Amino acid sequence: MAIIAQKHQPYICALRQGELPTADELAPFDAILFTGGAGDAFSDEPWVVQARELVRSAHARKQRMLGVCFGHQLIAQALGGRVDRAPAWGSGATTITFDEEAREVLPNMQLPPTAAIHVSHRDQVHELPEGAKVLASAEQCPIAMFSIGDQVLCIQGHPEFNERTVRSIVDAKLQRNMMTAQEAEVSNKSYQQLGDQCQQDYALLQGICAQHLRK
Repeated sequence: MAIIAQKHQPYICALRQGELPTADELAPFDAILFTGGAGDAFSDEPWVVQARELVRSAHARKQRMLGVCFGHQLIAQALGGRVDRAPAWGSGATTITFDEEAREVLPNMQLPPTAAIHVSHRDQVHELPEGAKVLASAEQCPIAMFSIGDQVLCIQGHPEFNERTVRSIVDAKLQRNMMTAQEAEVSNKSYQQLGDQCQQDYALLQGICAQHLRK
């Protein structure tokens, strides 16, 4: 899904359902948020191919873009990076470590050394587009956040999720045989260690995203 903002007026497009604006329709908007969703950013499905072209059009117009989870992967793939399967399901709560680059790119944010964030992904970015900088990394996901200049900010985790959301996703994947019982247990147990920290870091991570869109 993409949420396009013009003077604080959002317009929501369901990319998977083929709701993609043309390049001319896109031109007046200030920023685009590419959200999470089911799909592989590297696939040849028509809607994914069109979504990658949408990213390239927005980048050429120097429109601000924020990518979250699938959106993070989509932007990377569209602009010359490489997305592929992760070594294992990324699900539950995880810790990201901010690089020094993050403090330069986000000077107005009081960044701690680390933050806890909710994740739910089986793909991840393996190679960055040209000119991109890694802002944060996780143990199983070295490119957990990246930026390209002051135009693009992408994050693999979900600043908008809570524990209940992730647990419901895990239950759904179990029912559809998309995740093993062991993988689900690992996901759910992660909250024993990081659940409280996720709640504490919720505002910080949302603030990072909001600051980027409001530039």
